[in-house]
Amino acid sequence: MSNLTAERLQHCLTVGRKMQIIAKCLPNCPYSPEDMFYLGVLHDIAYEFVDTQMKHELVGGEILKCNNYKYWK
Repeated sequence: MSNLTAERLQHCLTVGRKMQIIAKCLPNCPYSPEDMFYLGVLHDIAYEFVDTQMKHELVGGEILKCNNYKYWK
């Protein structure tokens, strides 16, 4: 059974959009708005692969790291 619900998807898109706006508003942001959007969308990626919320951030970081995503930390 997938852990990706309509609510989780909407949450990820909302976070991505907010991070994109923040990147555009910060004058010296070292990250592009596009990268910040992707990071926001991917921030809960591990929910698809774990049974509980505990340590989803660590699992998500490892998933991104293994896929050579530059902002895996």
